[in-house]
Amino acid sequence: MATITSTKPRGGTTMPYNGNSDWRTSKNNIASDFHWSGADDALAAHQQLKAEVERSYPGATVIGNATRTYNCHAFVHASSHAWFNDIGPFLRDDYFPFTPGTLRTNDAVVYVKDGQITHSGFITQLSGNTILRVRSKWGAYPLVEHPPTSVPAIYGNITYYLRRRQSLTTSEAQMSEHDENGVVSKLLSSMLDSERLKDLWLASTPDVAEMIVKNWPEFSEIQLYGGHALGFIKNEIERSEGDKFLVLSIIAHHLNDPELSETVRSRKTILGY
Repeated sequence: MATITSTKPRGGTTMPYNGNSDWRTSKNNIASDFHWSGADDALAAHQQLKAEVERSYPGATVIGNATRTYNCHAFVHASSHAWFNDIGPFLRDDYFPFTPGTLRTNDAVVYVKDGQITHSGFITQLSGNTILRVRSKWGAYPLVEHPPTSVPAIYGNITYYLRRRQSLTTSEAQMSEHDENGVVSKLLSSMLDSERLKDLWLASTPDVAEMIVKNWPEFSEIQLYGGHALGFIKNEIERSEGDKFLVLSIIAHHLNDPELSETVRSRKTILGY
């Protein structure tokens, strides 16, 4: 599974993107964003970029303007509002992960390349449970409708399939809660298994230990499960020590939940760390 982050606006701090926190998830949590304040050179180059996309990617059709003002994650998760690097808040609060066997149009898909989330889109056409068309914004390039594999190679492949929680039927919601509890419990058990924890014995520094944990496939997957994951993790932290506490601290740090962070601080005090 992939780390729940994406590339910052190209050029990092040298580009005129201003950090902001004016977008909130369905649970009223902040999803940090960036607002473009410079000249929109991508919009000015729209016709050139449109021609490049439709020439280079079979079946791709440009349906919206190139612009630096929003990216793919904003288009899918935040109504085209600004530019988002971290989609973790959306994944935790707004979605339920589905399997490909239960897909429907308007479900979201997330692409992964080399363990990193790179791209988001909407399903616009299916044949049974096979995705035929996806709609997505390609960075500062235009908004494109395309076959699922007709994308820049840097995006990799579709890995996550997501459905907005408020769109679930009552039976789906009941099933999702039961399924989520089971999945979260299984993921944590796997990460805290004594044999798995021996991976950390190779770490020469805390940074290396964090790198090891972040490379475990369960690390990112657990972030998909919203408040269910937070509750399970909090309970585990309150009774953990040693390597288990280290792993849970790393997970908590990347989930960036205030209550979870306070639980880690309290447990450190109790353990004398």
